[in-house]
Amino acid sequence: MNFSIILDFIVILFLMGTLGYAVSLNKKLARLYQSRGDLQTFIESFTKSLGRAEASMEKLKASGEQTFSGLQEGIASGNNLKEDLAFLVDRSETVASKLEELVREGRALQKDPIVKESKSKKSPLVPEKDSEEDSSESALLKSLRNVR
Repeated sequence: MNFSIILDFIVILFLMGTLGYAVSLNKKLARLYQSRGDLQTFIESFTKSLGRAEASMEKLKASGEQTFSGLQEGIASGNNLKEDLAFLVDRSETVASKLEELVREGRALQKDPIVKESKSKKSPLVPEKDSEEDSSESALLKSLRNVR
């Protein structure tokens, strides 16, 4: 009989251990189900955030493409302006050299004695200039040459 009572006590101890473990496991499962709801909420908010991020990426991509096309148009316009400016610079160089030739011819005509006699008529092609105007004219010609 002693053996059966000892065996009954051992079974009772194992059953109490199992019962304690079952209670502990039940509490853990309850927390898991609670956190499952929190996890579900987290997953839903994460999905919404991903959707917003994808939409933002699409908007950013569209904005980048629009900016790129605007830059391409600006570059094309800038190239056209560059060509126009190059043409204008070439033309101005030609006009400046012609102007320089005319000034030299005018100075040569002023030194010519025939022109000195007709100074009283004041030819419209050769205006009278004093030394200040000559220096400003040469400064203008120098600055035009520097532009080249």
